Amino acid sequence: MASEVCYQDCIKSKIEEGEELINKCKDLKVKDGKKKLQKKIEAELKFLCKLLKHPERIKNEHLRCSNLSHLSAILCCAMSTVKVSEILKPFLYIVNNIYDESEQKRIVVDVVANDGQCWIKVVARNPQAMAHSSIGSCEFGRRTIIKQLEDMIECAKQNPYMYQSVCIKVWFTSGITRHLKEKIEKLGIEVIADNIQDDPIFFTDAEDKGSSSCEDSDDSENELVFIKDYYKFNNFKADNTLPLREQHKNNLESSYKHDVFSLPSEAALNLDVSTMIAYISALTNGHCNVKFTENILTEQAEREIEFPVKSVLDKLFEDRTLICCETAYKDFNKIVATIGGKYEKLRAEELLSRIAVVPDCPSENALSLRKSSKVKKRPMIIFGTGDSLKAITVSSNGGFVRAAEGQGIKFVVFLHESRALTEAKQTKPV
Repeated sequence: MASEVCYQDCIKSKIEEGEELINKCKDLKVKDGKKKLQKKIEAELKFLCKLLKHPERIKNEHLRCSNLSHLSAILCCAMSTVKVSEILKPFLYIVNNIYDESEQKRIVVDVVANDGQCWIKVVARNPQAMAHSSIGSCEFGRRTIIKQLEDMIECAKQNPYMYQSVCIKVWFTSGITRHLKEKIEKLGIEVIADNIQDDPIFFTDAEDKGSSSCEDSDDSENELVFIKDYYKFNNFKADNTLPLREQHKNNLESSYKHDVFSLPSEAALNLDVSTMIAYISALTNGHCNVKFTENILTEQAEREIEFPVKSVLDKLFEDRTLICCETAYKDFNKIVATIGGKYEKLRAEELLSRIAVVPDCPSENALSLRKSSKVKKRPMIIFGTGDSLKAITVSSNGGFVRAAEGQGIKFVVFLHESRALTEAKQTKPV
């Protein structure tokens, strides 16, 4: 009975801890992954509350297997790290299995910082127990922390940031032993830990024996399974399938918080038709205080007042090489000639004088996409050309980006809100 009461007190303490984490999550400024973290904490609370209703069933294992410590560490890392863009972010990568066949797998990165340039893995395990498991003293079929990090390195190679290498860090919230720290650093990974402990007496250089068959129990999120990844390099998520008011509702915190200056200055910008149209539109050039007969144009005008597009693009274009492929060039000219107003046509000429037109050369990745309502020939060519030239494609076509990612193909993109050509449709100032 005494142990039963003790277990109940521990469960209640865990529940209080979980409720406190939920409240802290509300203050988390990161949007992507925030709900996922909250749901995981809520799932732990639900399990603990069920246990509390049947105290006679509580066992010590129930307390030890709680994932709240790990989730708490992730939250702490996200709140204390500068420029966090996402948490619990899944990434896909390709490996060869034992039959020498290509296999798509995934890892989940606990915290993504610097707009995607830095991946942080959070480990909350007891350092002595972790050192013990790293020499093979764990269940068969599980992986050591070293093996997990080797997988992470391979995944990072296949998911570069703006075509550049991703920096990997590991934050050990409960500390780490000296030998394990040195071994991780030899992999080229930065170790973050306040508590560096002496190695356990059993820890020797023979630790590699059987190490490839062990796994950290606190990292169950990194099971290798098929998923749909979401890939972008800024905080704004454009969705051309939603009304603009819904876009604003879904992106209230993240709209136009582009870190324009984090993009490599030497990288060329591959302009999509949607970007060139937005840049020369009357809406983005001082004529947004106008009423239109079409509701969607009125909504775009209202959005332009609050979130100007051209100022963002001007910052992005500054001192960078601008290119567009032949398909984008031809289609842009057709659209401007058909529905562009007098001054929009003049601005189009000025913009095109700054752009180098390159031949269509879509990458194999782009050509491998299955066509659908969101994946059409023109964006396949435009985004694919940027991909083959290692240029950053600038576009408002978020629908294509997400559809491509759903098929496992990721493009380096800078997304912005869409704007239409409106000069010919203006009625009267408001």
